Amino acid sequence: MAATDQETPRYTGFGGAIATMQVAAYRNYTLANSASLTGTWLQKLAMSWLVWELTESPSWLGILIFADLLTIITVSPIVGAVADRMDRLKLMMLAQAIMMSQAIMITVLYAGGWTNIWILLALQVWQSAGQGVHTASRMALIPSLVPKALLAPAIGVNALTYNTARFLGPAIAGIVISQWGQMPAFVLNALSYIPFMMVLRTITIATPDAVTKSAGNIIAQIGEGMRYAARHPGIGPLIFIMGIVSFSVRSLPDMLPGFAADVFGRGVDGLAWLTSAMGIGAAGAGLMLARTNSTRGLTRRLAWNVGCMAIAVLIFVATRDFAVGVAAAVVCGYVITTNGATSQTLIQSAVDGAMRGRAMSTFTLIYLGAPALGGLVFGHLAEIIGLRPTFAIGAGLCFCCFLWMYPRKAAMGAALEIGPAAGPTADQAEAK
Repeated sequence: MAATDQETPRYTGFGGAIATMQVAAYRNYTLANSASLTGTWLQKLAMSWLVWELTESPSWLGILIFADLLTIITVSPIVGAVADRMDRLKLMMLAQAIMMSQAIMITVLYAGGWTNIWILLALQVWQSAGQGVHTASRMALIPSLVPKALLAPAIGVNALTYNTARFLGPAIAGIVISQWGQMPAFVLNALSYIPFMMVLRTITIATPDAVTKSAGNIIAQIGEGMRYAARHPGIGPLIFIMGIVSFSVRSLPDMLPGFAADVFGRGVDGLAWLTSAMGIGAAGAGLMLARTNSTRGLTRRLAWNVGCMAIAVLIFVATRDFAVGVAAAVVCGYVITTNGATSQTLIQSAVDGAMRGRAMSTFTLIYLGAPALGGLVFGHLAEIIGLRPTFAIGAGLCFCCFLWMYPRKAAMGAALEIGPAAGPTADQAEAK
């Protein structure tokens, strides 16, 4: 027992989060990534409002969601296989270069007055290709930046970083766009990539995965990763659940321009309020996740979170009162973020290091692909029956998923809550 204790330190409260930020590679990555993510969210709101100004159509919002995520899920499996065979830092630098070039292009085209919905669609696809490379390489890279015992709090801090940017970006965008228009938002995003790319050149890996090169071509290796994930007794059911939940409710944040204008009768200020409210809830979830020092009990918490997500979305779509909508958006942001980050933590804890890139790209394929399909379907359905009843149906599907998962949570937890990130069992803690 003593040897195990020395190899796997135990943390309480924010102890694990503090320890992760004392790891130089992870700290530098996190701080630089925060600036880049804030710029990304700033442009995201500017872009979505520009699309709404050009079309005033929920269908077009849904089409852009679909194009965005379809590109990501097409690229991610390929990059996941590549990430198991080459330097993940170089892959991430490539991703940043692609996204920075998109930011520069939209800045130039908007300044020249050459933007239309088709150009925006093409630019979205280009940016999404970079995002697909970034997502696959990031999920494979994060566990290598910290000791294995810090995996759970590292993912929690990463979620906090992402969602703090999700709050700050739209909040800044609401002020910038209302005062000066979209142009400064695009410029700031282009500049935000520079410090992150500089930091990536200095990072060293703390705990590299023991990767074994797979036989066959890249298509065969992608298939190997998908079969591994599907047959795993914990990862397979979890990815299935995430697919249903993501299809049914996770396109809601991308439909906020429609809710702000059509449901609540607000302009870009209302969109900024709703997006920032979701960001506040998400940042709160990140704080709670940063206190997660073990994977023990996470599967049970995830099951309850799925049920709470269904209720939160139903409350959001049931009201026309803007104050109630903002409050519900905070809760939606909290549960949606908890859902994604907890799922990722469990999979990262259970996955074989040699399969990490491919397994996580399979997770990305479902977790992002399902909202792509959901955004397309729900966007067109909203044209017919309205946004509120459409997402009420989504909340119902999400609750059905909770009913399916709850009796299976113990078996799933036994397969997922393992490895150094798991911490001691209840019996071991009592013996200690």
